[in-house]
Amino acid sequence: MSDNRPLFTVNNFKFSIFDSAPKPDRDTAYVLYKEGGNPDKILVITQQEPALGSTIRAGGYNKIAEVSLAWREYAFQQKIADVTGNFRFYVTVKLKYRISDCVFVFKSKMDDAEEVVRDIVSKIVEDCHKAYDIESQIELESALKDRVAERLKEITYLESKEIAVGAALDERATNIINAALDAMADESIGNNQNEQLTRKIQREKDISIKKLEAENEIQKRKNDLNDTKAEGVKALEEKLGESYSTFLAYINGEITSIEFDSRVQQNRSASMLTKLQALKQLVELDVLSGPALERAAVKLLGEGDEQGVIGQQAISDSKAVDECVIVEDVEEY
Repeated sequence: MSDNRPLFTVNNFKFSIFDSAPKPDRDTAYVLYKEGGNPDKILVITQQEPALGSTIRAGGYNKIAEVSLAWREYAFQQKIADVTGNFRFYVTVKLKYRISDCVFVFKSKMDDAEEVVRDIVSKIVEDCHKAYDIESQIELESALKDRVAERLKEITYLESKEIAVGAALDERATNIINAALDAMADESIGNNQNEQLTRKIQREKDISIKKLEAENEIQKRKNDLNDTKAEGVKALEEKLGESYSTFLAYINGEITSIEFDSRVQQNRSASMLTKLQALKQLVELDVLSGPALERAAVKLLGEGDEQGVIGQQAISDSKAVDECVIVEDVEEY
């Protein structure tokens, strides 16, 4: 809270043996001196530095100066032009100050420190006249605050705090700034929407690329599987020769059952185990399955003889086929 008491007052002082030493409050300092005496022979009394009665009596002081140390509020307002001279800033500076050196005030007989503050602030504000454009409102406020604070620190007998600076634009300048801000906001919204659209398109593109890559990978694996099957079929063809070709011709309906029997009889030299193993590989390669497998196997292995019986029994029991092949594999190793 601001103190409106006079900064500096002087009264007569008399101190007897029965009087108590003056005790100022925290916002007051007393300076005792002798009128007409040595100006350097003074006694300063504050709440932090009290004085003894004996010391006061020994000094023979007849005057007491009361100096206010309380915080005081100061406010300053002034209009300045922008750099073009077409618009105005309404500058306001507010702060608090107080006396920090009561001896200086006493010796200089200062009765108004506010005048010192006003001269400092007004000079700094005037220096900013026609120095800033209307878009530099924040920069102006910051510069004023820093310069005022720096200059007040140079006044050794003053202490300041809570410095606040405002630089409001006149109505015409405010309208121009608001219009510019609205345009920037619209542009920002537009840019943001475009950016969102771009991100959406990129996401869809990434999804499409990943989908295509997945499809390519699946097709590659299918191709690899088909290549493996083709290699297996080719290996069987090379291994079985004419029997294999006859086998496929019969399955595809290219020859009759009679023609198949005739050709098979000509190629009976292959062993039963080899035929069973070849038959199993055809099954694993998805070439044969179901009834077609059974018919083909019976035809391949022969009917009506001992081998035919063995072949029919092996086909009817898939486990038997597997065991035969496994036995062969073990024997080979």
